[in-house]
Amino acid sequence: MSAPARLDRRARASAFAGFVRKEVYHVLRDWQTLLILVAMPLIQLLLFGYAVRTDVRDVRVAIVDPAPTAATRRLAERVGASDRLILEGTFPLLRDVEERFKDQSVRQAIVLPVDAERRLRGREPFPIQIVTDAADPNMGSIMQAYASAVLMQWHAEEVGALPGGARID
Repeated sequence: MSAPARLDRRARASAFAGFVRKEVYHVLRDWQTLLILVAMPLIQLLLFGYAVRTDVRDVRVAIVDPAPTAATRRLAERVGASDRLILEGTFPLLRDVEERFKDQSVRQAIVLPVDAERRLRGREPFPIQIVTDAADPNMGSIMQAYASAVLMQWHAEEVGALPGGARID
């Protein structure tokens, strides 16, 4: 490196150090700026720490089961036994649950096919639909994950480890 380049680098470092020194003096002298720089981030940290939740509890779930069987009743029991989900009831038709979505007494519905028992015992696909109130998309995806985990565990217990498993729409 040439001598003028080293001098230029030193001059820039010295100018930057002077700028930092000036700003530190200014912040220490002006209490309002110091308050904004220190207190505001702390307040935001406290607010967001308490206000923003990523865990979801007590998701009210309805099961739509057009033809109840012993296996689908075991699913209802499993949903009711979950520490995250609350079973609000089992209904024969999805339209019976629509009003409950509107008045927000239900946040999620698990819709089973009409021929659930036959599909469970055979090697056919077993489509399950999860309808979720996703007004808050983050919360909706978390609720979907909870319900999917319960359904996959129930399906594995009912039919064993079949290739493909349950298809959740």
